[in-house]
Amino acid sequence: MHSVRLIIVLLVTALVSPLVTPLGSAWASPQATASAASTPRAIEWQPWSEASFARATAEKKPLYLYLEAVWCHWCHVMQATTFATPAVIQKLNQDFIAVKVDHDAMPALANRYRAWGWPAQIWFTGAGDEIAKRSGYLEPQAFVALLQDIEKDPSPQTRQRQKTSATPTNSATNGSVLLDEALRDTLRAKHRKSFDPEHGGLKLAQKFLDPDSVEYDLRLALAGNTQAAVNARKTLDGALALIDPVWGGAYQYSTHGVWNKPHYEKIMRTQAAYLRIYALAYLQFRDPDYRVAAQAVAHYLRDFWQSPEGGFYTSQDADLVRGQKAHGYFALDDAARREAGMPHIDTHRYAQENGQAIEGLLQLFDATGNEQTLAMAQRAMQWTLANRSLPEAGFRHTQTTMDNLYLGDNLAMGRALLAFYRSTGKREWLSKAIATADFMAEHFSHSSAGFTGSNNAVGPLKPNRDVDENIGATRFFNLLSHYSGNPKHHALAQHGMRYLAQPAVAKRRVNESGILLADTELASAPVHVTVIGGKADATAQQLYRAALQTPESYKRVEWWDRTQGKLPNHDVEYPDLGRPAGFFCEARRCSLPQFDAAGLARLVAEKRETR
Repeated sequence: MHSVRLIIVLLVTALVSPLVTPLGSAWASPQATASAASTPRAIEWQPWSEASFARATAEKKPLYLYLEAVWCHWCHVMQATTFATPAVIQKLNQDFIAVKVDHDAMPALANRYRAWGWPAQIWFTGAGDEIAKRSGYLEPQAFVALLQDIEKDPSPQTRQRQKTSATPTNSATNGSVLLDEALRDTLRAKHRKSFDPEHGGLKLAQKFLDPDSVEYDLRLALAGNTQAAVNARKTLDGALALIDPVWGGAYQYSTHGVWNKPHYEKIMRTQAAYLRIYALAYLQFRDPDYRVAAQAVAHYLRDFWQSPEGGFYTSQDADLVRGQKAHGYFALDDAARREAGMPHIDTHRYAQENGQAIEGLLQLFDATGNEQTLAMAQRAMQWTLANRSLPEAGFRHTQTTMDNLYLGDNLAMGRALLAFYRSTGKREWLSKAIATADFMAEHFSHSSAGFTGSNNAVGPLKPNRDVDENIGATRFFNLLSHYSGNPKHHALAQHGMRYLAQPAVAKRRVNESGILLADTELASAPVHVTVIGGKADATAQQLYRAALQTPESYKRVEWWDRTQGKLPNHDVEYPDLGRPAGFFCEARRCSLPQFDAAGLARLVAEKRETR
């Protein structure tokens, strides 16, 4: 899944940036000699486009990228102070090509610079070389001084805090690609050392639910690791504090190394993580608090973010009044909040965010059997298919996004479609998941290893490979290969792992849990439970509900109705018993049949413990 830990680590720069200039300041440097009457009133923002880079080259000016988030407090402060300062306006308009981008609108660009927090600020030459990067809020005087410095010396990479690593040499072979043992041990040690034994979660000043690290601990716990179970539960129990007690939904993170000092933005990535991880944890531990947590997020999406047509919105602002902290507001009850107003909800409906929500809702449906949850996912899927799918296969980010297609949209929707097949047993969803996977392979496969975040370059910037997206793609292709039986999907998973298994990639970011999950899954078959019986048969339906509640994220659950022909991956021969039955299978061999839901649940639990 998409890990957010690096975003949060670097966000601390923005959080501690001093707000030394009051809102609406008209500070001007001594170099700003233009009169108030002649000073431009606003920055002349340009689009992120080839034309902007071409203009930077023609006019011999650096290009300045301001990559903001519409829900970001410090972005609002930057707009209200720094970008309202005459000296800043004049300098940017006169000596730079200024480009502003909503990072939710361009996911590949957001992934490229996600490590630089909110806002991310990058200066380029017209040829696309990076001159400098800065993370977080910059007050007006410091910003103008930096602009002057860059203007004097626009040579690439001179002020970059962290130079971009060259693409690591691929050392893996074309055969089976897994982590070598030494690297696997290194990543396992990083996973253990990253845990905060006092508060749970990662050992960072910011507390947030990192889905991959919790899921990896859940996997270890199922295999008998009691310490991993303790760690997972400590994190899950702590992260409950980030759920809004009034409206539901999860805040993105908390500060000061504890869980009870939240920053209040709500983004879809966080909601999807809470849905999926707490539903999985409920299946594993049967703690009702975990079910309630996931349901609180689902109710928030239903009440605040699902559009009348069915698609989900993207985020809700951290501030009621942009640029002003909202601690008091979020301490209010429902009536008082509504009387005061509503923090801005970004009503863009992107394919990626809808896919993330759908997958999370389906995991919650598997855990609880709540038909309303399934109906929410169904409405969102129908809307997304109608409004974001391309004519042949694949998905666009928005209705008008045509030239640039993004891996994130197709990965999220591919996973959602595969989840629909698992949750309903309806083959139409598997067919659509396969078509999406094939589209991903055609448009995003890197020539040597892994997958790029977009299909086209913008100006001189070539598409890059994001580690989080490659983790997700590798896991998706691998699981799909077990459902489809098509070796090309396994080969695509190997292609993704070939990138992740390179030490220079695996060690350079805090993605060890996700890489370990991908490695573990590639090395083994998923838990496999098959139900045989007609789709309208009540006993078969009950058996399938029991199969879906298998406490494992890496599972293959199938429903074989003989009237539909053989299963897509019919790698096991099942007996015809004349009545509905459930089987636990491994290594193409199956258990004795179970004829009732309770018996199947007991069998799966017993077999799961001995794997």
